[in-house]
Amino acid sequence: MRLHTREKRPMRVVDWLNARLSLIFGLLLVMFLVGVGVSFYAFSIQRHVDDQKVLLREDADGMLQAMSDQETGLRGYISDNNPAFLIAFQEGRPAYLAFADDLTKQLQSGPFRLTAIRLTAVEEVADEWYSNFALTQIGQMQAGHFAGPRSQASVFQGNVLFNQFRAALGTLQEAIGQDLEGYQNQVDTINISLVIGFIVLFMAANAGLLWILRNFTGTLQGQLVRLTQTTQRLGQGERSARVAPLTFSDLDQVGQSINSMADAIERHENAAQESMRTLEQQYALVERAQSESRAIFDASSEAFLFISAGEQVHALNRPFREFFALTGEEVVGMPFADLQRQWEPLFVNPTSFHADLEQDSLDQERHHTRTAIQQNPQYRELAISSIPVRSSTTAYLGRLYVLRDITREREAERLKAEFYALVSHGLRNPLTSIKGYTDLLAQQEETGSLTELQQEFLGIVQSNARRLMALINDLIDLSRLEAQTTVIRAVPLDLHTLIRDVAQNMRPQIEERRQRLSLQLAASPLLVLGDENRVGQILTNLLAFVTNHTPLGGRIVWETRQMGSIVRITCSSSGELSAEDLAVFNRPFLHASALPSSETVGSVLGPSIARSLVELHGGVLQMSSGPGEGTTLTCTLPSSPSQALISEHPSTSPAGDRR
Repeated sequence: MRLHTREKRPMRVVDWLNARLSLIFGLLLVMFLVGVGVSFYAFSIQRHVDDQKVLLREDADGMLQAMSDQETGLRGYISDNNPAFLIAFQEGRPAYLAFADDLTKQLQSGPFRLTAIRLTAVEEVADEWYSNFALTQIGQMQAGHFAGPRSQASVFQGNVLFNQFRAALGTLQEAIGQDLEGYQNQVDTINISLVIGFIVLFMAANAGLLWILRNFTGTLQGQLVRLTQTTQRLGQGERSARVAPLTFSDLDQVGQSINSMADAIERHENAAQESMRTLEQQYALVERAQSESRAIFDASSEAFLFISAGEQVHALNRPFREFFALTGEEVVGMPFADLQRQWEPLFVNPTSFHADLEQDSLDQERHHTRTAIQQNPQYRELAISSIPVRSSTTAYLGRLYVLRDITREREAERLKAEFYALVSHGLRNPLTSIKGYTDLLAQQEETGSLTELQQEFLGIVQSNARRLMALINDLIDLSRLEAQTTVIRAVPLDLHTLIRDVAQNMRPQIEERRQRLSLQLAASPLLVLGDENRVGQILTNLLAFVTNHTPLGGRIVWETRQMGSIVRITCSSSGELSAEDLAVFNRPFLHASALPSSETVGSVLGPSIARSLVELHGGVLQMSSGPGEGTTLTCTLPSSPSQALISEHPSTSPAGDRR
């Protein structure tokens, strides 16, 4: 006879634990539901008892108050024979009956047998006082028999009846307290029974839970000990240690994974050592590349300071350290705010410089260049560029400050300006003599009459003398503007009057070229804040430039418009500018070959002078030109505060066309 034994099927820890946890969860759920039910039931009963306490006492007090109101009204009516006292008496009776009815209904919802008996006694006494005494007294008073109701016997009878009511009501309140106390005792007994039952159930559930957990931990401990011992041996360097097969399938899988990992560790140890040697070689290459980059960074003549996105000093080069007598070790890693406190006092205007740095920290997109004067430890004029730095994914990495020493450039510009002024003044004196003598010859008073050919030659000399004088005056203005010595004395000016004067002065040149000038000025006078001579110079230079670049017979339109706190002046023409003409507008000097044969001296330097004078007034000068669109010069000047008064009484006669 052969015995067949069933082999124990391997079980996963998770499956075993899920089965036990399901049982535990079921027990906990049952305990929770029972606890919720018990709590809700006990709460409902206790709340009902509390509500009964409040309602019963309120109804008893209400009955007493209603009877007191009736008794007080009856006494007042009998004493004064004033029907007004009957109102309280008549209103008190319905209130008393309402409280009595409500109390009767409340007694039906609980074990209030004694209270119901006492309530019947109270109602009997109250009805006797109301029906046999109060109504009788009122009837006698209304019949005019005042002596009876006001007699001592009647008063004594009423007091006796009402005192009987008070005594009965006091007995009723005592009965209410006794019945409520008994009701509360019943509720407390029920609650204690429920709590004891729940505690017994809770202890039984905990005992079952404890048994399940002890069974689980005992079963699991043996498997975990094997895993732990093997991992400890591996951790101690015993690479041959392996986990034996385990009963639980998932723990056995963990053991086999540990074995596989141990095999893999052995295989990868040699590879790791090889990788380490490769990394050491790469690290040496990176160190070399960083050293070379640092050398290139330091070799630049410009000073560099890089601030990270976290407002920390990330890098700086040798020129920056030399400019400000700093060392890289004490600055790199420093908060930028701390560097600013050391850096800003080295400049002539630290407040303005600090404001620029604060604006950079607030606006990550800001890209600007400004000039600053360094006073310590050495005098320098610096051009400081602030550039945001972004990664290939446009992530903000920080801000790069590039400082370029422009001390020599500024000195060269000042020398150039002084040279312009020196040459201009040196040419002006002999040219003034030449112009004076040519004017005397042209008058023919002292020299006698001239022939037509002599007059023609003399006219050529006078014309070129005037051009040279205009060029010298422009050179002097340019030298003053570049040296920043031009003074603007701003006063309110009538813009339209200045435009008309300039147009009248330019009239010979415009008529010579058969051009048509149209003044389309604003309807009301416009006042600008500026220097009268300089604003006239701006308008003259702009009109001269447009006139020289408008074809013969072309049209020129001059417009003005008030735009808030500024006045916009637009001078447009039918002429189109070439690349050379644009260069004339954008640069103060041109090679002679770039000028057209009809170009005048004023139109060469005029736009540059006009732009500088406009900017000194706080305005902007712009130009646009395109094929088929003509050319438009737009200039803005600040409006005078007096303009608001003029705007309240605008003129009704706009300016017309002028040829």
